[in-house]
Amino acid sequence: MSGVSDKLGLGRVGGRQHAGDGAGGWPRRLALGLWRRWSLARVFDPPSRSEWPVGLRRARMAGLVLLAIQLIALCWWSSALASRFALTRDFALYEQAARLIAHGHLDPASSVIGENRQFLSDHFDILFYPVVLLWAAWPHPVTLLWVQDLATVAAEAIAFGWICDIAARRGRLERTTRAPVALVALGAVLLLCDPWVTWASSFDFHTEAMASMFAVAAARDIFRGRRRAWLWAALCCLNGDLAASYIGVVGVSAMLAGRPWWRQGAAMAVAGFAWMLFAHALSGAGSPLSGLFAPLVAGTPAARPGAGLGSLISAIVAHPGRPLRILWSNRLNIWAALSPTGVIGWLWLPVLVPVGFVLLTSNLGSPVFGFPGFQTLLVTIFGPIGTVALGAGLVGRALPCKRWVLPALFVVVLVNALAWCAVWLPRTATQWLDVSPGAASVLRRVQVQIGSNDQVVASQGVAGAFADRLTIDLLFNAESAFPVRARKVWVILAPAQGTETASVAGIYGDIALLAENPSFRLAAASDGIWAFEWSPPNGTRTLTLAPTRLVTPVWGYAGPAGTPMISGPSSDWYVEGNGRPGYILDQAYWREGPGWYRATVSLAVSSTANVEVWDATTSTLLSRQSVPGTDRRATVQVTVDLRDVARAQEFAGWGIWRTEPLEPNGDDLEIRVWSPGGNDHVAVYTVSLEKTGDVTAASDSATSGRPGRGQMRLTDRLPVRLAHS
Repeated sequence: MSGVSDKLGLGRVGGRQHAGDGAGGWPRRLALGLWRRWSLARVFDPPSRSEWPVGLRRARMAGLVLLAIQLIALCWWSSALASRFALTRDFALYEQAARLIAHGHLDPASSVIGENRQFLSDHFDILFYPVVLLWAAWPHPVTLLWVQDLATVAAEAIAFGWICDIAARRGRLERTTRAPVALVALGAVLLLCDPWVTWASSFDFHTEAMASMFAVAAARDIFRGRRRAWLWAALCCLNGDLAASYIGVVGVSAMLAGRPWWRQGAAMAVAGFAWMLFAHALSGAGSPLSGLFAPLVAGTPAARPGAGLGSLISAIVAHPGRPLRILWSNRLNIWAALSPTGVIGWLWLPVLVPVGFVLLTSNLGSPVFGFPGFQTLLVTIFGPIGTVALGAGLVGRALPCKRWVLPALFVVVLVNALAWCAVWLPRTATQWLDVSPGAASVLRRVQVQIGSNDQVVASQGVAGAFADRLTIDLLFNAESAFPVRARKVWVILAPAQGTETASVAGIYGDIALLAENPSFRLAAASDGIWAFEWSPPNGTRTLTLAPTRLVTPVWGYAGPAGTPMISGPSSDWYVEGNGRPGYILDQAYWREGPGWYRATVSLAVSSTANVEVWDATTSTLLSRQSVPGTDRRATVQVTVDLRDVARAQEFAGWGIWRTEPLEPNGDDLEIRVWSPGGNDHVAVYTVSLEKTGDVTAASDSATSGRPGRGQMRLTDRLPVRLAHS
């Protein structure tokens, strides 16, 4: 035998026969085969580009052009996200740090992380400092997003270059052009059509993009026998503890791939994991391992605040079956991350450990991190390389029916990748561009009024673009307290805009609380945005938001047929009909789970009006009550049953192109008031919603003879009660 074909795409190996290969059964033969492959591997030696056939060079150039087009598209999309204020907590962390570092605060304190915490305590990301130079040249929120887009596409370009090298070497061995061009085309489609690339760039700013770029560059140079791999490894480690772990697993893969790389791989693995531990130790509790892996440590002493790496390992040792249960529950997310990359690419040894490590760490933690995106970007980059490498190995094998088997496999992989793209890429805007144009316009006007030294307290769903300042506080809960650090404080509340964590009803209570305080000036109240300006009295140290009444400010939700009347004291503000037929009040939302609820509306009607309660998530009318003329202000109470309404479901895809989405916290209940217009005068003063029974109570009522939803007329089920004042 002249040699054994390189099925892994790493290098040609010799073909010596070993005595006793046939004895000892298949385990021994498998072990000997793996040892032989490991010991006889050769450094990957692709032909120089000048030796490539013209068709392969053209395919490479076409792929690079498509990557450039993708970069332009991602930059445009990032600009759209930034202009719509669709930036949350993670972006605020880096935007604030960029501003402070650019202004000379080399060890900046981060009000986003928490009190008395430094920016470096998050992940010890030293490489972010050079990025700040780019931000300083163009100090706008979109700058960081463009850097992320550039790093993402650069990582894809490095992976595509590796794919081209694998295809060129296979073409030299087989002396053919068609197969290498097909392999390059396959790799380009797998990289460009993976929807999770766009999703990774859509969620704020994260350093996983730069870490993936340096990790794939280091891996490529390791297998080509280049010392330059250490440069990429060092740059990757400077991205922080998580990025250093990427270098560690790249080194482990090199050790397993073959004898030529085991020394360098071992050294790189030690260096990567050592730097990870060093960075984690320096960041202290800032690198929130126990928080990210809450499902893994739940129910153990490691669940205590500040639990670190040692406690996490102890939890795994104490509960060895728990990781398997968590991984099985996230199996659809694991499949969703692997499938668009070609399904089988992770089996290629040079990428096996990095891909497995990222999938394990992302899916053993919070369910939020298991969903494909920036957390699994390394899988998206490495997977297509492995798929093409294994495909190149198949090209060189003597397969039965080779003429149709390989083309059929290629078609299946391509169709699968295109299907993932078709199912999930159109969902990107729905998922991430969740701030309306009207709300963005209001936020833009407010932003102009805020001074650079003013303090901002904002709902976390829209806070990112306001982080270019010394202090920014994020409202995660309706009841919060914030230290006062500036002479002027702005409070920006967005109950139903952006990705919010605080209770909608609680934020409404905050709005009512601030509106009733004469020291807070209402600067904006439209399109779901409320902004207040406050000059704290001397000696004020804390701003406390603790609403006592969950009443929504109706003057902020005037519909097409309503006009807000906001003169005089805020307690007297209301919405009045403008004579047009339609909704005087709409978009008064509460996100609630199943149960019984009572909507209370205070209004005055001269002729007639309708009080309606909708499940806005499913566009279902739950109740409509006709209100006759009241002659004076009256209170209408309507009870609705949200128990039997079809629950809203997050989009999960179709067929085999599915993920495991997070279940929504509840449905948006919406209160509306309708008027026929004309001479009918309607004024709405207050609306509120309260829960009167949970699912169990509702079920008990149903079994005790109370009619269920759909078994009686709305007007019979819930009579209108008028309480005159």
